Amino acid sequence: MTKGLKNIPAVIEYLDRAGWKISKSAAYQHKKEGKLRPADEGTFPVKMVDKYARQWLEKKDGSGNLDELQEATARATLEKLQAQARHWDTKTKIEMGEYVHRNQWDRELAARAKVFRSDMENFIRAQASEIIRTVDGDPEKAPDLIEFYLEHLEAWLNRYSKPKTWKVSE
Repeated sequence: MTKGLKNIPAVIEYLDRAGWKISKSAAYQHKKEGKLRPADEGTFPVKMVDKYARQWLEKKDGSGNLDELQEATARATLEKLQAQARHWDTKTKIEMGEYVHRNQWDRELAARAKVFRSDMENFIRAQASEIIRTVDGDPEKAPDLIEFYLEHLEAWLNRYSKPKTWKVSE
């Protein structure tokens, strides 16, 4: 069994004695970011702590700075961890029903547009004689015709704008 450090304060003390620059807040932040990970049993194996220090920390005397390849590796690792976090966050939101699939959204919107178009077309066909009767072919009665249309427009828009509960299909 390899020797393990029991917690972050023990890791900080070990690294400090070994000559590495490390603050308490940095150690906890690195743990949170996944740079410093405990083993399955919860301890921090010395070998893994040493590897962490070489990859992410500087020596107190200024030596041990990351070279360009190590910096690139560190950035890539961090970007990978952040991408994974975004991925799982999005996946969780999808499972909780906070997102709707784009294809489903498009289908539902198209269905509502068909209802809207159908209402307008049915009105025009069904109310043609009422429209003619309303104005008697008299341009002076245009305000009456406009009022007639606007009354029906409100009904169409109310029907079209009813709140819709989206069901996320899996």
